[in-house]
Amino acid sequence: MRKLLATGLVLAAVLATGCSATTIARHHGTVKLPIGPPGTSASGILRLGYVLDVPDAPALVATQMGYYQQDLGKVSLQPQAFTSQAAEITALQTGQLDAAYLDPITAITISQATRNGLRIVAGAALGGTELVVTKTITQPSQLKGRQLAAPAGTPQTAADTWLRANGLPPLSRQETAPSTSAAILHEFTTATIAGAWEPAPLDTELTAAGGHALATTPDTPAASNTPTLVLAVTEGYLTGHRAAVANLVKGQIQAVRQLAASPVPAESAFQQKLAQAGTTALPPAELTASFAQVTFTDNPQEPQIRTEAQQAATAGLIKPVSNWATIFDLTQLNALLRSAGHKPVTP
Repeated sequence: MRKLLATGLVLAAVLATGCSATTIARHHGTVKLPIGPPGTSASGILRLGYVLDVPDAPALVATQMGYYQQDLGKVSLQPQAFTSQAAEITALQTGQLDAAYLDPITAITISQATRNGLRIVAGAALGGTELVVTKTITQPSQLKGRQLAAPAGTPQTAADTWLRANGLPPLSRQETAPSTSAAILHEFTTATIAGAWEPAPLDTELTAAGGHALATTPDTPAASNTPTLVLAVTEGYLTGHRAAVANLVKGQIQAVRQLAASPVPAESAFQQKLAQAGTTALPPAELTASFAQVTFTDNPQEPQIRTEAQQAATAGLIKPVSNWATIFDLTQLNALLRSAGHKPVTP
């Protein structure tokens, strides 16, 4: 069993080694913005990071459809699409990002490990991660002595919790070592690994390569209700630019509404971004199946995240959270929901 130290630097390093994609970041430059709504006077730059995975689609849609831009007004949006969460984490830790889309456990770990902290300000996605194994494996006991793969954060937490519940050891350091999506696919098709716990679209690609889903995130009423991505903002930026954060969240809400109405534009934009990043486009059927797995939402589902955090702490992946007020700040989200006549989000 892997023994993790609790220091912030080691926690950050563990997260960086758990990502399954290449660490090259693609910077798309500052977006030239129109003047915002009446009364918008704040200016400056908002540097936003996200990863080229399907759960991050709200970031892609809000950028491509101009939702962030129309709400931010004079604040210049600087979106940065990463091909791995490891690179995104590094950018956050070195002060290169003001906000980012992250899985909940990663967001909590960074908040605990950095001096300035990080606050979850909205939800983004539920579901969309699962354990895909070879066809010959039909029950957990058959995984004994077999190698798996999983990125750090929420997927590793889910995998470790499920493995322990089925009398199996948690993932080893080797099983969470850095690897590209292409490498995991190769290892899977050559039987080097028996399966992987991955987010969409990689889980769909593994299924298309001959695998099948053996498990999803455990201990929840429905796997589709499991938080897999949130929008987080650095405490320093949140403190100094609350109006900009509110407008960022507003753009996120608009993107979620668009995705609920039709995911087709997001699927097209996703393929375009993959091409820009030098990644092979997905077959249309696999891409559609990937989007069908995910529920996009502006509600971070705090109770479920608390459960995830307890599981991660039990597994030794994070420190227990003693003060949830240092993790969440849903002030802007609730204000926007109230103004639209919706019920605010509560713990």
